[in-house]
Amino acid sequence: MTKKPTAKKILTMADILMGRDKKYPLTAEMRHNLVNLHTRVTKLISMVADAYGIDMDIIVTSGYRPGEFNRIKNAATASRHMTCRAVDLSDPQCLIGHRLKANYLQYDHHGILGQCGLWLEDPEYTRGNNGWMHLDIGTRRGMSHGVFIPELAA
Repeated sequence: MTKKPTAKKILTMADILMGRDKKYPLTAEMRHNLVNLHTRVTKLISMVADAYGIDMDIIVTSGYRPGEFNRIKNAATASRHMTCRAVDLSDPQCLIGHRLKANYLQYDHHGILGQCGLWLEDPEYTRGNNGWMHLDIGTRRGMSHGVFIPELAA
């Protein structure tokens, strides 16, 4: 039986690791990615609270995903979760994801996502749009932030 994540008000690096680092240790690069991701997502959570008055319950639905876990989830073979560059957070009504997308478009691609240097998987294309949002770090088409459609995310 899988333990259900507990809602919290603070995101920790341990939340992102989900205990999987004990069996699957991180490389130095993955540790660097983890710190970078944690810093940016924590900033985003604070900015969402300030901008929209949304006091998020922080629940990591998917964090660090070593290859074995990635295969079980039938996820992308080059998933950023495998290198600690992605996290999925609970967003029950998909409200936060939609507001972040609107904010990004409203501020000519320099809204909250731009200030945090994060990518958001477009909530319209998130598998089943089932109450979570995907955030990651990295570069796509020469940009360090934005909203992406999974099938076009090269």
